[in-house]
Parts: sequence; C-alpha cells; structure tokens
Amino acid sequence: MSKRLSTAVVEFLRVWGLLTLIVIVGFVVTYQYVGAPPPKVIRIATGAKNGAYYAFAQRYAHLLANDGIALEVVSTAGSVENFALLKSGEVSLALVQGGSATNDDKEHLQSLGSLFLEPVWVFTRKQTPIKRFVELKGKRVAVGVAGSGTYLLTMQLLSAAGITESNTTLVRG
Repeated sequence: MSKRLSTAVVEFLRVWGLLTLIVIVGFVVTYQYVGAPPPKVIRIATGAKNGAYYAFAQRYAHLLANDGIALEVVSTAGSVENFALLKSGEVSLALVQGGSATNDDKEHLQSLGSLFLEPVWVFTRKQTPIKRFVELKGKRVAVGVAGSGTYLLTMQLLSAAGITESNTTLVRG
C-alpha cells in the first residue's frame, strides 16, 4: 500500500509540478513582454474654456469615454501654463500652439503631432501703408494674452523684426 501511495504522490507531483512550472514560466514571460494597461483617467491641459483647444479636448473626452477612459479637460491660460503642467506631471497631455516650445520644452517633452494648421494672421487698418513686419515698429500692436502660444509666437516674430517694448506699444489681452 505504501508503494501505491508513493507512486500516486510521484504521479501527482509530476503532473501538477509540470503544470505549476508552465504557469510560472507563463507569468514571467507575460511580465517581461506585456506592458501596463492604459490608464483609466487621463488629464489634458488645453486653454481657455471658450477656446478651440478646450472644445477639441471635449470632443476627445467624448470619444475616449466610449472606451471606458475618462479624459479630464483642464482649462488653462494657454501654452506656457500647459507646458508647465506637463513638465510637472500634473497632466499627461497638453495642447499647445506650434512654435511656442522653448529649448527646455523640446528637451524634456515629445510632440505627438499637429492637430491642425494654425497660421498667424496680421491685420492692419486699410489706410495704414504697412506691407512688411518691420513697419510695425513705433505702432500700437496687439500681441495676444500673456502666456498664450499666440503671445509667444508674436513676440518671437516681433523680436526677429527688431520690434521691442521700448520702440513699440505692445497691447496684451
């Protein structure tokens, strides 16, 4: 009877030991090659609640909700704040205006692509004989809301044309 018992134990250990080993190897392989599941909640920095970026993110939130992912849309003052929130880890994504990234931003962040074309429009009064950017020097120039991508890009363009606060009236807002 003891020989039968020991044969049964050996057979049990052989079958279940092999199955246990297969399961353990399966877990190890899975752990090595399968990434973490996507997060269930994602935060995105956009811009003002009445702006295009905010509306765009709201549409994304609706689409992602269909897949069980909650997109928290965070209203901000613009691209500068969006970059800061992204670098601090307070948000996972940010919509920013093209051309508004600093060298530090470019070093630490990654662009996933362009959503749409964002041209810079320069308007003057019809009777104003301005044909080139440099001719804005000494005039009153609206530069956008401080902290926005429009503001950053406008300031870069003005600077390239030699236009500064000391030689031109810059209107923010």
